Amino acid sequence: MYKFEINFKEVLGNMSKISNVDKKKEIIGVILILIALLLLIGFYSNTDAFLLVFIRNLVNNGIGVGGYVLPIIVGFIGIGLITKKKISNLNKKFYALISFLIMIYLIISLVTLDKFNGKTYLSTLQAVMSSTSNFHGGVLGITVMRLFKSFIGFAGSLALLITILVISIILIFDKSLYDIAQIIKKK
Repeated sequence: MYKFEINFKEVLGNMSKISNVDKKKEIIGVILILIALLLLIGFYSNTDAFLLVFIRNLVNNGIGVGGYVLPIIVGFIGIGLITKKKISNLNKKFYALISFLIMIYLIISLVTLDKFNGKTYLSTLQAVMSSTSNFHGGVLGITVMRLFKSFIGFAGSLALLITILVISIILIFDKSLYDIAQIIKKK
């Protein structure tokens, strides 16, 4: 009879060691990918599973329409942590894209604010949470846009958001507004 024995210390000793910091980042990355998957399943499916229904309601009430892109962003950050890509090393186009998405989210929050805006902040939150639609900014978007609207009004808020949106578009495409207009005009 043959004796089969593996010396794990010898086998694992040849592998490169991972630092504790890298282990933590990889573990956090895996957890973020799991969260992204749960967000995707919870937000896009009609499951009756308690946890997924809870996640759907939390995302819908918390950030409303922003829930459609949240899983993608969370998953992307998780993958970045696993592949050891530092968030600070991402290029300006990525940040411009995130800024673009946030501005779209805030514009939707501003436009739908009057639909949910009550006399008090609590009545506004109640209206958002009891809504069957998720085409709103959720508690976060409504809160931010109520503040913006109280400081610079609807028109000022919209002008500010559109300005940042246009800057984001310029950074994403790395072209001037004139060049972008010419491209659109040709199509």
